[in-house]
Amino acid sequence: MKTKLSNILSIILLGTVVSAQEQAIQHLWIKQGDESILIDQAEQSITLKKDAFTIQFWNKAYQPKKNQFYAAQAVIISQDIQDHFEGLSTDEVPYLASGTGFAAESNQNLSYPFYSNEGHQYLYYTSEKDRRIDKVKKHNNGNIYNWTIKGLWMDEEDYDWKTIVTESIHLLFFIDSNQNDVMDKGEYFIIHIAFE
Repeated sequence: MKTKLSNILSIILLGTVVSAQEQAIQHLWIKQGDESILIDQAEQSITLKKDAFTIQFWNKAYQPKKNQFYAAQAVIISQDIQDHFEGLSTDEVPYLASGTGFAAESNQNLSYPFYSNEGHQYLYYTSEKDRRIDKVKKHNNGNIYNWTIKGLWMDEEDYDWKTIVTESIHLLFFIDSNQNDVMDKGEYFIIHIAFE
């Protein structure tokens, strides 16, 4: 009897660990037109047309009343980003440190994120009225979200991709799944985007 109970408890604990690991393993999709690109590496290079694209990702619900601040953080810069973040606290990364999140300008379209290495976009969805991304559907104890990027916010103006003179951008996308303010493996993606 003790052996059966021990086996049952082991199976339950193993299932809990596997379930927690599955939730920590994440990926993104970059969608443009009919094309979808899976982003499943910590660092990955892709090529896109100079047009609007969407980043689709899974995250737990953002619930500030419950102190559950599950939001994505994104940095878009011109300089290359190297993968040396694993295990660093967010305060050790200059553009993710506390106080570096950009507040949206009152007239800013959130599809035109800041182009700067001094801070990050804070991407969350609380409700249809309080959001910086779109909620697509519920999925696996969380939600699927879309962030559509039509261009960049520079010099106090929106610029469509077609009007920006750049051949590439670099994007750091971070979701602190376990809310420990550390960039753990599987929580961040560096995407080098070259434009056709």
